Amino acid sequence: MYLNNKILFLANGAFATIIHYAVLNYIVEEIQLGSAGVSSLVSSIVASFVSFVGNKYIVFRIHYDPAIIQATRFTALYLIMALFHGIFLHTWSDLIGWDYRYGFLLAVTVQIVGGFLGNKYFVFKR
Repeated sequence: MYLNNKILFLANGAFATIIHYAVLNYIVEEIQLGSAGVSSLVSSIVASFVSFVGNKYIVFRIHYDPAIIQATRFTALYLIMALFHGIFLHTWSDLIGWDYRYGFLLAVTVQIVGGFLGNKYFVFKR
């Protein structure tokens, strides 16, 4: 069960990451908002919603807390991660001038571990 849980989490996370990157890329390249950091923050919100639904109904199916409690915990966890991602990408791309795509990959790598542990032991704890 635990290995299956990790695989489902990675699949759900991969899907949410694709959504995150697609929205980020659209905002940066098409809308041309002008800030990779702000664009990442907006796209994080969209991806977080996708991630919550997948984690609640597919990855961590056995849980006892009401949905509102889980949604509140999830929002707190993902707000922290979205702020990290936005600040990191702002620093990486807007201040230093490096390609936002590489910064995105680096930030997502850190978020994978934090997201799994946070969801397992904080949001959807048993």
